[in-house]
Amino acid sequence: MSNRPTKKRPTLPTKKFISNLEDEEQAKELKDDIADREGDLEFILSTPRGRRWVYDLIHGTCHVRSQSFFPGDPASTGLNEGARMVGENLLEEIRSQHFSRWLEMMAENHGE
Repeated sequence: MSNRPTKKRPTLPTKKFISNLEDEEQAKELKDDIADREGDLEFILSTPRGRRWVYDLIHGTCHVRSQSFFPGDPASTGLNEGARMVGENLLEEIRSQHFSRWLEMMAENHGE
């Protein structure tokens, strides 16, 4: 984690369902599930292989920093822009929540 200011993350999806909001055991299970999910990205970014995969996803599949416009085909432009926004959101989360991992990822994938 860095000392950079962070944006509030949206609530993470969870498979846990609480049928009774006052049931402390169910509430604890939900909190534990959310905490576990919050560690997922850190887990992936903790290895060079994980950082390489995320880098390829962001810059390859999601073509962040590339043009989304496809001349004469608004559907393809929309599809490209949707993929790019997924990559932009992931990149922003990495930079704001895992800044040191982002620096590692960039150095490893740019040969610095």
